[in-house]
Amino acid sequence: MNNHKSVLLVEDEPSIVAMYQLKFIASGFEFYATADIHEGFNLAKHHQPSVILLDIKLGDQSGMDLLKMLKAEDSTKAIPVLMFSNAYQKEYEKAAIELGAKEFVLKTKVLPDETIAIVNKYL
Repeated sequence: MNNHKSVLLVEDEPSIVAMYQLKFIASGFEFYATADIHEGFNLAKHHQPSVILLDIKLGDQSGMDLLKMLKAEDSTKAIPVLMFSNAYQKEYEKAAIELGAKEFVLKTKVLPDETIAIVNKYL
């Protein structure tokens, strides 16, 4: 794991990406973002972010598929993954935790500063 703070946001809503990019960079993080699970997997392998924020619904892709890929890969399985979604269902949270996610963060229930505080718990 690198000793700098970095976050990978896998999110398909451009306004959310833009807002979090500003917040994380202002808080001293390196910031990476993509809406594609395969690009997210490659970014995670290449950059080894401190934490990954992962949306569940990514257009026609599923964040759960990326979570499985990350946890199956030796170089990325130790990176803390936080599910970061408005698509909350108890089954989603249970499945994500069973697959190795650290927690499920409901986007509409947290402010950006609160999200950064949650991410900082895993550094």
